[in-house]
Amino acid sequence: MNIQELNYDAKDENSLCISVSGIDAAKFLQGQFSNDIDILTEKSYQNSSFSTNQGKVIAIFKIIKEKDSFVIVINKEISDYFIEKLSMYVLMSKVNIEVMRDIHVYGVIGEVANAFIKKNNLNLYSVMKNNDVCILNNSKDETKGLTVLSKLTGTTLQKTSHFNANHFLDIKKGMIRITMESKEKYIPQVLNLEDLNGISYKKGCYTGQEIVARTHYLGKIKKKLVLFSCSSINLKIEDKIFDEDKQVVGEILTSAFENDDSYLYFAVIKLDSVDRHLVSNNHRLNLITF
Repeated sequence: MNIQELNYDAKDENSLCISVSGIDAAKFLQGQFSNDIDILTEKSYQNSSFSTNQGKVIAIFKIIKEKDSFVIVINKEISDYFIEKLSMYVLMSKVNIEVMRDIHVYGVIGEVANAFIKKNNLNLYSVMKNNDVCILNNSKDETKGLTVLSKLTGTTLQKTSHFNANHFLDIKKGMIRITMESKEKYIPQVLNLEDLNGISYKKGCYTGQEIVARTHYLGKIKKKLVLFSCSSINLKIEDKIFDEDKQVVGEILTSAFENDDSYLYFAVIKLDSVDRHLVSNNHRLNLITF
């Protein structure tokens, strides 16, 4: 692996890594997260979520197996709260949870990423490791990208632009970064976890599992996470979304992500409103599919 091939994109200042280690780590996480930890290998990663007892999502993240421990790549803003809530379930388990302050997260996107993926024959969710570097295939269809976890602090992987490539890759996949404002509002299915292969319906019990399973087998969600573009940077989390009849049909769930001449927002709206004329604070919202 020639890490010098990955030397031109930006550090993801908004993500950090958390280590969960100890002889009970796998069993402990299996009882907390929505995905099946037992099938995770060192050559792949999972998207997953951690929820309240009521099934409301606290955080969404990527998780990687590292020998007898696990690495969680998560939005920095929610990390302290995530650790606080997760630690409540440790009890007598032999588990250690800590922030990996020496690991930095980067994103690589475009032709450089595509060439690297082809050269190393990386499938979706593939992981490559080499000494102090871990590389995840974070692509979505034609948008080819890599998430890079590295201890390197020299010139190899430095921030070269204000564009957060790794965050953009998550957005293109439909993977929202939960914040303190958007936590504990919706169940995993509403937040696209099924489409991200982030829920296992075959594993045993975990925190919030009863609600998640009941929705899957008996219910039908009426709201869903969608992506909009807008010409305004001023929309805020919890701003209401209205249809042409001035009825509230949803709410903004993330701050603006600047992309070219517009701004991207995740929102949760009623499914029967997807094809309607939607506005928030008098700004037109344009639906983007992912």
